[in-house]
Amino acid sequence: MKRRGFVFTLDALLSLVLVIIFVVSIVSVETQGINVYSTYMRSQNARTAQNVLEMLRATSLENLVPPQKIDEWINAGVLNSTLVSPSMSPLDIVATYWAAAPVYPSANLTAKADLILSYILNNTLKGYNYQLVINNYTSPYLSRTGANYSNASDVSSATMTLTGYAYNQTPRGYMARAYLTKATHENANLIVIQRVLGGGCTYYGNSNDFTSNLSFTLPSDADVFYGDAMFATRSSANNFEAWINGHGPYYTGYYQDNSYHNYLKAGLNWVYADITTNYCGWWWYNWESFEAGFGSGSSLLVKYLTNSTLTQNPNFVELYDTTSYTGIVYFLSLVPTGNVTGISIHLNTTNVDTVRLYYQYGANVCDMNIPKNPDSNGIVDYSAQDILSGLENCGVNYSDLGDHSFTLVIALDAKYYPNIASGRNWYYSGLDDSAVKLRVLHGKGNSWVRVSVVPRLLRSIYSIPLAIPLNYDDFQYSGSTSLSGTYSDISVQYTLPDNAQPWYADYLIAIQFTDSPTGSLTFWENNQTDGTIYNGSVDWYLYRFGYSRFKAAIMQNGTTNTFYGESNDRDYGFRYQQTRGIIKYFIQGYVGYRGVFPELLQGYPTYEGYNITYYYSDGSTVYQRSILVGSAPYKQITVDDLNPIRYAVDDAILRLFDKLNYRDDVNPGQWTVSPYDGSQSNPIDVDLPAGVHIEFANMGNIPGAGVAKPLQITLRVWREH
Repeated sequence: MKRRGFVFTLDALLSLVLVIIFVVSIVSVETQGINVYSTYMRSQNARTAQNVLEMLRATSLENLVPPQKIDEWINAGVLNSTLVSPSMSPLDIVATYWAAAPVYPSANLTAKADLILSYILNNTLKGYNYQLVINNYTSPYLSRTGANYSNASDVSSATMTLTGYAYNQTPRGYMARAYLTKATHENANLIVIQRVLGGGCTYYGNSNDFTSNLSFTLPSDADVFYGDAMFATRSSANNFEAWINGHGPYYTGYYQDNSYHNYLKAGLNWVYADITTNYCGWWWYNWESFEAGFGSGSSLLVKYLTNSTLTQNPNFVELYDTTSYTGIVYFLSLVPTGNVTGISIHLNTTNVDTVRLYYQYGANVCDMNIPKNPDSNGIVDYSAQDILSGLENCGVNYSDLGDHSFTLVIALDAKYYPNIASGRNWYYSGLDDSAVKLRVLHGKGNSWVRVSVVPRLLRSIYSIPLAIPLNYDDFQYSGSTSLSGTYSDISVQYTLPDNAQPWYADYLIAIQFTDSPTGSLTFWENNQTDGTIYNGSVDWYLYRFGYSRFKAAIMQNGTTNTFYGESNDRDYGFRYQQTRGIIKYFIQGYVGYRGVFPELLQGYPTYEGYNITYYYSDGSTVYQRSILVGSAPYKQITVDDLNPIRYAVDDAILRLFDKLNYRDDVNPGQWTVSPYDGSQSNPIDVDLPAGVHIEFANMGNIPGAGVAKPLQITLRVWREH
């Protein structure tokens, strides 16, 4: 029988006669905004400061710093192995050094603490200025180089107060902290297939054999239990065939699950499409045959079980392998998850003469005016400065791109001509001239777009990724347009758990319009007063819309959020039941020290662990599970038997279970209230497999050195300008 278990270890980190104080309790965490400049930015910076402090408190040093840096610190004496260990959190180490500093003044322990904090803060708070203050003490190492707090504006801060024990005094009790290294959870990915086009026919009247090969990666242990696909082409003149990991062909349309998910697998997956035009000849000059390729709305939805906490980075996009006998136009819609600080592009091509970039917004496509020719190896590189100069040609800066999705158009041997009476804007070499040749864009690992951002969400190694898929029938439609089957208004609702950390929202928006609509389009969440995300001209090329939590009024925890779209142009509307999306968020799989408890765990020291029974729900069925806690001998116990008031380990388990109960917690945030999280009537939503580790520290048996005073640690952050 396979056993599942927590593994508990005692933090006996101070040895010999040098037994030094530990920080053992977070008394309070406060956040405040200084110099009010906007509700959102103030709360965002304060949240960033608080997240960093919590990370410094709950994450071990060895999980924040490369092994070579830890070795360097040990060799240089920065990490005194008699006093501290890399398995301790940075604030544990800092507090130990501060407590020991009066006893061993020649060791310069506070200066060594400064070096450790400086390294972590400088690498974590990129894009921010910062200052850390410990009991009214700071140093140049605890501020970013060049940052001057006395001259700073728009500063936000978070404060954490910690307490400890006194040397040779009777221990007051026990503390416990806990974390997950892995947990079986349900996740989902919405794979957006970008709109990639070529000419439908060649100059000689032959059909262009246009192919595109895209890939996506699932976790290496993914157990896929659902998948569906939607394939669309640019026009009704296209013949479309696709293969998924070699299975097919699939044609245009919506493929619900059935056996489709059996073709998806852990690791790398491929979708190959071959698109031709069904009429050309000398009479081919018809608008429907101008283009061939993926149409808007093409996507795959995959649901799976996994232990992995790894995620795909939406700010790094690998392009598709694409071939065409004409030029290629690649509409790349990007959803940044923070403030954009740079964009770089690397292209690997064959038989391409010129690359042009365009910035698309609303009904406008702007030539960035930075054409480049591939080198002798077919390589084209655009630096962040190249892209910035191109954006500035369009009246845009990087600071304008962080709120919601935007589109870059990569044109390989193709060019945009605005205001063409025929409605045909993109001209393709090989379609309009005799330059017919097999052009290749080499994708997956060969061509990519990288968006550098200052993230709005700081993740730790204990962040568990989760998703809320929103399928076609989840959306509501209302309002009339002049177009059959379209509506002027669209909305959808979703609920985030109380303890969620919102990451980003991603929607595939299905629109339709006639002639040249000139009205406005608005997207918002919850209310338009302070929840507007986009308000501008209708977007002719819209197919993807996304955003991260850049306003306090959107993506709110513990409540039902509503996303709205509205068009005020009767010739522009939303197609019925052809929009879908996904909400990405995290929960934290760790809890830090909370308070001092009279006892460590029930029956200790006769028992040093539990064999605990808990309950888990997959959303429809509740399962009984048994898991080992600590080390033998084990006390047989159920979740209902836990006492979070008296025992430190019981409290840590229930606090962690509260975080893992994010669907239908009957008493959210109240882990000491029955029914406990993990009980049969209040099951958790994460299945804990073998190999899960929860660590706790027996703080009650460790005396301190000298009088341990509370440490008040304040982190101030403000944006670089």
